[in-house]
Amino acid sequence: MSWWNESRLDESPENLRQFIKDLINTELISEQQKIKMHTEGNGNTTVAINDPVLEMDFRHKEAKEINAVNLAQMKVPKQQLIKEARRIVLQEEIDEKMKRNQAASFNRELRQLKEDLENSKRIDQTEDKMHLRKYWLIWRAVAFRQRNLRKLKKSDEEKRSQIEAFVSQFESDQSNSESPILSLASTDKSKSKSKYSSRKSNCKSYTSKKTKSCSNLEQIIRDQKAKLREQEEMISKLKLEQIRLAAEKSKRSTQELMENSLKDSSVPLKRKLNYLRSSFPDILDSRNFEKPRPSFLVQMEKRHQARIERKKELREQTRLRILEQKRVQQEKEAARKAEIAEQKRLEQEAKLEQMQFEAERRANEEAAREFCRRRRLRMAFQMFRRLLDQRERRLEQADELRQLKLLAHAFCRWREATKEIAKIKFLEAKRHHQMQLTRFAWNKWREVSLEARRDRQVAEDFSDLSIQDRAFKMWRLTTKQAYNEVCEKIFDAELHYERNIMRKCWCAWKKYHLVVAEEKETESKKEALRNAIRDVLPDFMPNFMEPVRLPNQL
Repeated sequence: MSWWNESRLDESPENLRQFIKDLINTELISEQQKIKMHTEGNGNTTVAINDPVLEMDFRHKEAKEINAVNLAQMKVPKQQLIKEARRIVLQEEIDEKMKRNQAASFNRELRQLKEDLENSKRIDQTEDKMHLRKYWLIWRAVAFRQRNLRKLKKSDEEKRSQIEAFVSQFESDQSNSESPILSLASTDKSKSKSKYSSRKSNCKSYTSKKTKSCSNLEQIIRDQKAKLREQEEMISKLKLEQIRLAAEKSKRSTQELMENSLKDSSVPLKRKLNYLRSSFPDILDSRNFEKPRPSFLVQMEKRHQARIERKKELREQTRLRILEQKRVQQEKEAARKAEIAEQKRLEQEAKLEQMQFEAERRANEEAAREFCRRRRLRMAFQMFRRLLDQRERRLEQADELRQLKLLAHAFCRWREATKEIAKIKFLEAKRHHQMQLTRFAWNKWREVSLEARRDRQVAEDFSDLSIQDRAFKMWRLTTKQAYNEVCEKIFDAELHYERNIMRKCWCAWKKYHLVVAEEKETESKKEALRNAIRDVLPDFMPNFMEPVRLPNQL
């Protein structure tokens, strides 16, 4: 059906309601018999019907009644009666065909409506499956997350129990030992609360969804992490101190044992003292095996030992400072990592909240969509029911008309001529209307095709222009480059030519001065010779003067 498609499912209920109202006003109500009765001056009643087919049937019945009255009052020839009977049969066949076509179109529309309803139902089932799968995936992710949290909590509790057992064992060892060792009594137990004891309260504060509780939770987590780091450092220091004291104790016992054995030993054994002293300088004390020495030498050795101790202290301080710097850097790195992990956790919580909000919103949308779908189905079934009622009413009216036609069959011959003319005119008008619609559709299609062709031509022209413009730009660029290269070559050639001319002129100029000087000297010699000849021969006059030759004439 042209008025029903899947795009109607996405419209709002108000738009769908307005569409159904318009459809009823244009198609359904127009097919019902909107008969407006009004009384004329002579007392007769006329019927105004909006549907042209029903109006024609009504006029056909009215004309039959009038023809029956006229035929009863006048005598009609037999041939004319036969023609009128043939026309009546032909008209009845045409009416029957029109009714069958209307019934077929109605069945076709009904079938299309059923298909649309089945398609919408199938689409709704698919959407329900998709939503069910999505919610199942969300539930599975939440379940996995809860299981991982339970495992993490269990592992944290095991670690905590191990640490508490180790601390209790260490305290018992400390109480049994005689040496002074750092104790855990100085630690504040009220401040060393583990972060696992506040996990339940943290979960409750998280469920409350308040910014203040979240900030308190972050502060508690940071404090607990700092306390755990302090406890770990203290435990490591206690372990190292215990190991150091045990090593010193064993060292002292070994040293005492060796000193006693060396004191009670014989002279040949004492000869190996130097070797033992060099091999075990930290264990053997040389003061028990050496002879008395001068006091200044002892003081010098003490000062030397003091210098060595100071150097050792400086090296130890440097090493401790480096270790402290490393520790501070590691603490900063751990704090940064903890902050990044906390930020990630907050982001995950925000994402989870967003997912929950989206799930609620989608559930609400699904409920609204289901309500809208049910409402549209109800409206469609109401319309379908109205169509069925209308069809039944039309069938009843058709039966009544058929009975009236059978009763008035003998009295309707005269009216068939006028009805045939009216029918022909109506068919011609309908054909003309169809032709107008066809012409209008053809013109619209031609305009659309011309516009599409014009758009395609414009796109092709634009593509050609863009290609030509790109080619022209590339040609212009290459031409400019070639022109610049030619200009550079011409400039180099002109410069070379000018330099050659300047070089030639310079060479000629240098030769010109020499030639001029030589010519002047020659001329002076000739003039001196002429003067000498004039002194001898006063009437001597030379017939020609030899011109000065230029450098290019040489």
